Amino acid sequence: MAIHNLLGTDPMDYHLAKMIMELKTRFCESGGQPEDFYDYLKEQGVKVIGPLVKIDDSLLLMAKLRFG
Repeated sequence: MAIHNLLGTDPMDYHLAKMIMELKTRFCESGGQPEDFYDYLKEQGVKVIGPLVKIDDSLLLMAKLRFG
C-alpha cells in the first residue's frame, strides 16, 4: 500500500484525486449516499485520512494506466 497526499504537487497525487472524484460521481449517480462513500472507498482499497490516502497497489496501477 502506498500513501499519497491529495493536495501534493506530485502529478500522481493529482491523478489519484481526480480518480477518487470520478469514483464518487459514479457512486452517487448509481444511487449511493454521499455519507456512505468512504465505506465504499475502503471496499475498493482506499483509506482516506484527511488529505492523505492509503491506496491499494492495484488501484494505484489503475490510476497510472488511466491518467498516465
